[in-house]
Parts: sequence; C-alpha cells; structure tokens
Amino acid sequence: MSAAPQQWTSKEKAWESHLRLQALYGELDHKARRDNMRELISTMLSHRTTHADEEKAYFRMLERFGSWEGVRDAPWEELVEAIASSRFPEPKATNIKKVLARIFEEGGVANIDFFGRHAH
Repeated sequence: MSAAPQQWTSKEKAWESHLRLQALYGELDHKARRDNMRELISTMLSHRTTHADEEKAYFRMLERFGSWEGVRDAPWEELVEAIASSRFPEPKATNIKKVLARIFEEGGVANIDFFGRHAH
C-alpha cells in the first residue's frame, strides 16, 4: 500500500491487519465446521432461531424422514411439524423443499459440492 497509514481506507486497514496477523500466526487451516448439506439446511433453519432450537429442528427432521430424499419428498405439513422448534417453520419448510428439489435436479444426489466449481 503506497499511501501513508493514516490515509488508508477501512478496506486497506483491514487487509493490512490480515497480512500482519498472518505473518505473525501463519495461515489458518480452513476446515468446514460441518458437511456442506448440513451447513446449508442448518443455516436455513437458524434464521431468527436459537442454536438449540435449530439443532432440535434439524435432528427431528432427519430422524423423522431419514434422509435428504425423505425430507424432499415429505408432505409439507409433516415437515413443518418436524421443524416446529424453529421460528417461522412454514416458510422454512417451503424453502427447504425447494432447495432440496433443486439440488437433486442439478446434481442427482444430496450433495452441493458442485457449487464450488462455479465459485470463481
């Protein structure tokens, strides 16, 4: 960065901080917290919901329907009931079913790794 530090933009300051921390501590190992499908669906369930209720909804849903195919094919009313511990389960059930249908349409299986090929 050619400008004096006091003239840096917020973005430049953030980048400089990143570079200094990386030099001091090394590059972070980026490991996924969860598998991609779980991360996606958990994110959808977590909106305006506590972590505990999101987890409860997630596990109840999979316990009840057994697989992503089962969730995709589940009657909407039953999915709403299964994820009722999350806030606003009706729109979440609708969106989860739409997303799963699209994932299976695009990739044929419950896997979203193909999105990574389009990321850059």
